[in-house]
Amino acid sequence: MKAGFKQPPLPLAGEGRDGVNEIFSDTSPEALKVQIELLSAAGLKRRFALVRSLSEMASALSMRAIRRANPNDDENQIKIRYARLHYGDELANRLAEYMNRNAT
Repeated sequence: MKAGFKQPPLPLAGEGRDGVNEIFSDTSPEALKVQIELLSAAGLKRRFALVRSLSEMASALSMRAIRRANPNDDENQIKIRYARLHYGDELANRLAEYMNRNAT
């Protein structure tokens, strides 16, 4: 962080942004306050690790759902379906072409 730069704290429920209470409607205000305080106190490295972990979990859950919905697909077909869902037809088609070219 640059010298003299202080990151503003994350808004608490009801502060700073409209709708924050609705976003966390299943979390008590006290628990939300503690969570936000912990996130605000965490360093950049820790916050990045949390974001990466959540991203990896979301990706794994998406792949699992695709596998369950398409039990007869092989792993390459699953990856293509994943790419189509998350990145669109153009990238999924390019991935399929790449996989076909490099199939052994």
